[in-house]
Amino acid sequence: MKQNPLKLSLDDISSECETKKAELALIQIDPETKKKYDQLVAKLEQLNAEKAEIQSSLSSAANTMAQRVAAFKNDVTSITSSMSQRFSSFMADLKNAGSVELNAPDSNVLNWGLEVKVSFRQNDEPSILSATRHSGGERAVSTMLVLLAMQDSTPMPFRLVDEINQGMDPMYERGVMQILARVFDAVDGEGRPLPGAKAQKKSVVSRQLFVVTPKLLPDLRHAPSMRTLVVFNGPEIVGQMEAHAYFTSFCDLVAAKSSRELMETVEDGIELVDDEVETEEEEEEEEELEVEGALGKRKSSGSRGDVGVKQPRH
Repeated sequence: MKQNPLKLSLDDISSECETKKAELALIQIDPETKKKYDQLVAKLEQLNAEKAEIQSSLSSAANTMAQRVAAFKNDVTSITSSMSQRFSSFMADLKNAGSVELNAPDSNVLNWGLEVKVSFRQNDEPSILSATRHSGGERAVSTMLVLLAMQDSTPMPFRLVDEINQGMDPMYERGVMQILARVFDAVDGEGRPLPGAKAQKKSVVSRQLFVVTPKLLPDLRHAPSMRTLVVFNGPEIVGQMEAHAYFTSFCDLVAAKSSRELMETVEDGIELVDDEVETEEEEEEEEELEVEGALGKRKSSGSRGDVGVKQPRH
């Protein structure tokens, strides 16, 4: 049994409590002050209740946000995985390696991003695409193939790239154009439709890719949905109607024939135009000769008339 350190009995403690209560009863409290105090106590209780409600709502919102971020991350990871598979396939077609990975260091989606890793040399581990490690041509090839890999993952009405092939060497440029044809029309490297191409083509309907470039390689194989528009400029350009008819015919030829056949057709057209120009020039020369001959005859007859005229006698 514990001993009382103050050595007070229970009766002593009760007596002391009664004494303090009597002293408190004698204290005069201002009614206005007590009213304000009671109001503040009530306000504090109200604020504590609101705080608890806000904390509960915040916790619920945080849980909801975490679930949505997790679901969003799963969707983005799935899309990135599919895109990475296509990108890796495209890079393998060019005898290289590459992948696309989602970099999500935390739950803040503003800090997320895609990391493109590539390797253009055998026995080299893929590294993040950067200006310090990779050449301009390698970055151009990687960028174009990433855009093509995104074609089915992120539908857009159209995409436009400007002079993407300027830094590529001919081998990569030709390879990228063949991959471009395969993405839109499901054709192989020789331009032949792949099995099931009609079904695959439906997945890329209403999607367009514009490649603006000052040059194209010769003998490129064109897929059925590819169009090549050549922009001419100069003082001797034909009128708008003639140009429209020419471009329409040109696009039809591109869609129906290979580039070699197209070049032969264009060369035949150029030779035909040259023949017509030569014929017109020859006709003009003949007309000029006839005119000069006629003028020469007139001069000759005029000179003979002068000789035969008799001078009058004085």
